[in-house]
Amino acid sequence: MRAANMALAFLLELMLVVAVARFGYGLGGAGIAGWVLAALAAFATMALWGYFAAPKSGHRLTGAGLLAFKAVMFAAGSVALAASHGPAWAAAFAAASILHLVIALRLGAL
Repeated sequence: MRAANMALAFLLELMLVVAVARFGYGLGGAGIAGWVLAALAAFATMALWGYFAAPKSGHRLTGAGLLAFKAVMFAAGSVALAASHGPAWAAAFAAASILHLVIALRLGAL
């Protein structure tokens, strides 16, 4: 169960970066501005995740702080998906995120 939840977490983290990048691209339009915003959004997401949630980070949050951080980041991904791909994608991402966080809590992985 732990390995499956870790795989789900990895997929959700990748989807989060793609979702915010796609949202950034949509904000900037189809030109260079869109690509710049996509890159900035993806970089900011990866930087925040790496600093606060990466397992080997020296600044990793623990317990409720880590849970809250992940919930906020996944919620932002859901909003980005709703804006760029519609509510069905957002709902699926939110449901998978909630499932991951509940399992992680039950396993004591947060």
